[in-house]
Amino acid sequence: MHKKNKTPRRDRWCLVSPKPFLSAVFTLFFPVFLAALLVSCDADSGGKLSVDALQCRNLTNPEGIDYPLLSWKITSPLEGTAQTAWEVEVASSKKLLLKGEADIWRSGQQPSDEQFHIQPDCPLQDATPYFWRVRVWDNFGNVSDWSPPAYFSTGLLSEESWEAQWITYPYGKEQPLPYFRKEFNLDRKMPVKALAYFCGLGAGELYINGQQVDSTRFLDPAQTDYDHYALYSTLDVTEQLKKGINCLGVMLGGGWFAQREAWHGARFAYGDPMFRLQVILFYADGRREVLTSDESWSWKEGPVSRSNIYLGEVHDARREIPGWSEPGLPSEGWQAALLATKNVPPKLMPQVIEPIRKQEVLTAQEIWQDTTGNWVYDFGVNVAGIPLLEVQQPEGTHLTIRFAEEVDADGNLDFTTTGWIHHGAIFKDEYTCKGGTVERWSPRFTYHGYRYAELSGYDGQPNADALKLVVVHTDVENNGSFECADPQVNQLHELAIRTVKNNLHGIPTDCPVREKCGWLGDVHAYVKMANLNFQMENFWQKYLGDIRTGAARVEKNTLFHERYNTTFYFVDKPAGLPYMVAPGKRLCGVASPDWGTALVQLPWWTYVYYGNKAIMAEYYPMMKQWTEHVGSLAKDKERTKKYSSKTSSIVYQGLGDWC
Repeated sequence: MHKKNKTPRRDRWCLVSPKPFLSAVFTLFFPVFLAALLVSCDADSGGKLSVDALQCRNLTNPEGIDYPLLSWKITSPLEGTAQTAWEVEVASSKKLLLKGEADIWRSGQQPSDEQFHIQPDCPLQDATPYFWRVRVWDNFGNVSDWSPPAYFSTGLLSEESWEAQWITYPYGKEQPLPYFRKEFNLDRKMPVKALAYFCGLGAGELYINGQQVDSTRFLDPAQTDYDHYALYSTLDVTEQLKKGINCLGVMLGGGWFAQREAWHGARFAYGDPMFRLQVILFYADGRREVLTSDESWSWKEGPVSRSNIYLGEVHDARREIPGWSEPGLPSEGWQAALLATKNVPPKLMPQVIEPIRKQEVLTAQEIWQDTTGNWVYDFGVNVAGIPLLEVQQPEGTHLTIRFAEEVDADGNLDFTTTGWIHHGAIFKDEYTCKGGTVERWSPRFTYHGYRYAELSGYDGQPNADALKLVVVHTDVENNGSFECADPQVNQLHELAIRTVKNNLHGIPTDCPVREKCGWLGDVHAYVKMANLNFQMENFWQKYLGDIRTGAARVEKNTLFHERYNTTFYFVDKPAGLPYMVAPGKRLCGVASPDWGTALVQLPWWTYVYYGNKAIMAEYYPMMKQWTEHVGSLAKDKERTKKYSSKTSSIVYQGLGDWC
């Protein structure tokens, strides 16, 4: 800050003495002088403009992607800084990259302010790690240092890259879900990296040497139209391996793929539980070793006797097999796995969205006994989650947990809003204790929407630790926040955020209780709000793929919605028109204009908020087809005759605010 002397020396500053003139000159030119000085200092130091937050496909150092789209952020002490050019280098190793010997791609200096969706212009190999860095130029003439190296690896991108087989077991409706295991020996040098490419249908958990590879993942992979493709996850398992004998283990649940019981037994299943696993071991000398799922694996019935994504899960801890995924277990009673030959997804694609993860653990705010003596836990908020039991009970104690969003005047659970009547049973999880020690358990392959949980069968009086609630939702990144001086407005915002997260489970659902379906109309109603608060680009791209695979179906004389979800008409459906719901087999008719508009809205708002031009180009043909379809309804005399014959510009079909 410039301070005037009490007796300024005018001869040093100017040759004329009028104070107004001096003040005007100083006010006009000092900021310019100061800015020039700062720019000069920044250019001289060379370190103040920097690049950080490097991501690939909106993920930090992702494994197993399909193709790279690079992004970064710039930081600078200068106001008004803008990127004017960038340069990216990609190498096959971090060592080469740091030496300046990028052997995969050198972009050269590219005049551009783009910081997102930068795609390297070079061929990449399947299942291969890559390292990259970036530097930028700004509008003040500064150039940053090279960023620290970032990383991505490609996945198995073609069927030819898969050596693993789909394997299963002799499925039976009343049969417990299986354990699978396979031992292997690492008797030479240890790999420098090990990646597992894993798809368990409908959902799977991967274990190595007795430990789950990622215990935060839940209901993985995300739901798709399995008759078109399934997703697989890529997991870094380097740290789970050890010298000598190792053991791979898999647990399977029905998920959406094998859902047969809910909706009164409607035929929504695709097939029986199965999985495909390929582990690639990377060695320092460039050698690779591949471990695969095949008929050499073994299976045995496990403790999960029933699991349904809606109705709940039944677990008998007395049937658990200690050390089932550890090396050295006796093989008595284990049977050879079977190759899956029916209902195998025709294609596997990398899961690029964040997985569903277990989030915060909630403790009940209040506990009481209802009129029948059962214990009711009030968790204070209505969320999507799973129960967490931590109990010490006698062997054979059978605990039942039921769920509700509300209670009645007497403090009993009110199941009305759960919509159980549409499924034929009240949703519940059941656990039979093995006894002798403290037991900790959560269901693996189901989830519920609830605030209240009812615990029955407990011997004694449970405390708050006996039953908690684990929140589960797709692990989207928070990128926005809101707070104001009005607590009520803040609370409304918090409720809205919680509502969105409660309905992100690999797809955007309408509710986490009764339907758990991806209704198109719900999605476009909040897409902008979601984009302001979360990084949703990958999620919307995945869901648009779900809409597209569902829309590919051609049907003769099928159901279209006329008005209010109460009147319908039947005509032929061409490929390209979406259904009310995606993905899955519960389609609920061809989309009405106010629901199907999601096909136009989602690509548009993904472009507006994330600058993704490619998604507009990719879906433009479907967007155009949908727009023409809606326009044709206004000109179709059969569709307008009930309403008006004087106009050909009004579309009368739609559900409106029918809920």
